[in-house]
Amino acid sequence: MDLGLNGRVAMVTGSASGIGQETAIALAEEGASLALVDRNTEGLKGTADRLASLGIKTRSYGCDVTDIESCRQAADAVARDFGGLHVLCNVAGILKGGQLESSVPADWKAEIDVCLLGTINMSSAALPHLKKEKHGKIVNIASDAGRIGEKSMVAYSAAKGGVISFTRAFAKECGRYWLNVNVICPGTIKTPMTSFLTPDTEAQWAKLYPLRRLGEPRDVAAAIVFLASRQADWITGQTLSVDGGFATV
Repeated sequence: MDLGLNGRVAMVTGSASGIGQETAIALAEEGASLALVDRNTEGLKGTADRLASLGIKTRSYGCDVTDIESCRQAADAVARDFGGLHVLCNVAGILKGGQLESSVPADWKAEIDVCLLGTINMSSAALPHLKKEKHGKIVNIASDAGRIGEKSMVAYSAAKGGVISFTRAFAKECGRYWLNVNVICPGTIKTPMTSFLTPDTEAQWAKLYPLRRLGEPRDVAAAIVFLASRQADWITGQTLSVDGGFATV
């Protein structure tokens, strides 16, 4: 199936590792030109090297998504360097975790700043460029914690719930520009952000999932690629769980 991504310019935040890195690779495999964005510039080099080993050239941009000016500079640079921008994937995230009584305001702020405000900042920065392209796409990453709540991730759940609401509202604003805005809610994915998992914990958590395993970054990347593609032109303002069936239980 032709996904219509060949020659499209895709900007992926959080692409230094995890879901962002796999998303960049999956989009490149479909023929998209990739702009890699992260504040972890050393990690970006690792992603660029992985893509280079596949014969794919990319450009990397250091950016702090919590800073609107940093986002504007990155989005402007991408549009200038590639001659346009068609797809934005807001993948950058952070997890501090902890129940409310045992966590601290600095952690709440970090999660809200990166997960929620980072998504809003980059969407705002990229919008002038995406508006110029028919059938532009924004794919945001929330979490099932934002849909159903998670007692050990209270502020994170709030931030990701905000991403879901932002996506729905922004999709209504952007429809007139032929710009689709959707959000994916992963379950537990094995990435550097979940490096706290031990083999025993992973085995226990896997039992909570109907498919009896935790997710891999590629599982989420595949869904992102679909929503970023021309095959999803009639889908906007939607929330898709990619969670091995967890949210159905």
